[in-house]
Amino acid sequence: MILTKLNYYENKNKENYWEIKDLNFNMLNLIVGLNATGKTRLVRVISALAKIITRKSKLLNGNWNVEFKNNGETYKYELQIDNGLVIYEEIKIGRRVVLKRNDEKGRIYSITKDKKIIINPPNNALTLHVRRDVKEFSFFEDFYNWSDNFIGYNFTNVRPNQIAIPMDADHFEYFENLNSTPYILKKLLNDEKSIKRILDDLEEIGYPLERINVKSLIQPNIPKEILITIIKERALNCEIDQTQMSQGMFRTLALVIIFEHLIQLQKPCTVIIDDIGEGLDYERSTNLTKILIEKIKNSKIQLIITSNHRFLINAVDLKYLNLLERKGHFVESFNYMNSKKLFDDFKYTGLNNFDLFTGKMYKNGN
Repeated sequence: MILTKLNYYENKNKENYWEIKDLNFNMLNLIVGLNATGKTRLVRVISALAKIITRKSKLLNGNWNVEFKNNGETYKYELQIDNGLVIYEEIKIGRRVVLKRNDEKGRIYSITKDKKIIINPPNNALTLHVRRDVKEFSFFEDFYNWSDNFIGYNFTNVRPNQIAIPMDADHFEYFENLNSTPYILKKLLNDEKSIKRILDDLEEIGYPLERINVKSLIQPNIPKEILITIIKERALNCEIDQTQMSQGMFRTLALVIIFEHLIQLQKPCTVIIDDIGEGLDYERSTNLTKILIEKIKNSKIQLIITSNHRFLINAVDLKYLNLLERKGHFVESFNYMNSKKLFDDFKYTGLNNFDLFTGKMYKNGN
């Protein structure tokens, strides 16, 4: 199941009202907007929904109206939470309403009974939190699996001198922090083809390396093994560890390693990378984006990238763009789905994608 559409608002009729409207998603997505447009806030909104469903987060206030595609079917989910309580929930599959709930009263479609039944879930939990059943309400599993296989990264929050020790290196959760990269790399070291792909990708981005490895550190009173990444650059006669790398280099290294492993797993997942390219020069930022786009082709990974680096627009096809504009408390997305004629007409101008943004054509419809 992949996310295909999002509308969201919070704090309606209050001074801190905020809304984002009409984002459309494909398997590949680049979300671009100026600073303070709402890109990071958008990432938090999607991440919050996933964490609420899997109970990795408490019930956060907000109003989500989202759509997913699952084996050709359209799933629509509307969720309203206020003061930490569920006010409204509705799930549609195609045209059929399978769940409709107001506060603690509702009706849900039972697959095994082939009829709708009355439910009274507590208002401090989602319906799927208290009524999961893999046969009777199997549609809940689709939402849960999407949420459980959702990964969100903030490119700017990664520091080479920080190491995240995963609680369970065999659980999908260890992907959730780019600073756990050494533990993922250790899994790949015995696969020569994987290591070669990683080195080839890094060279194409602009980091020519001879080899890459991990080193174990011994720390007193710490029972778990602490690993750090070690590299050998072609231009240097010595190895360097990750604490000596630039932030941009380590962030790039981390993403390339993690995506290599994700693709090997062949597991459907949605990955969001916020502020990709931050700390990188123009060429390396563009190359990194192109590499990730190329790597997910024919994979089961849905990739959503945000950036204020407008030049990255030229790295993707127009149909994969969401161009954000904020007016006060309201953020609007212009994309191929909601502005098809505008995007189609632009293809014949002879300009590059960057001109679509800088010319603000999407704002005035010219």
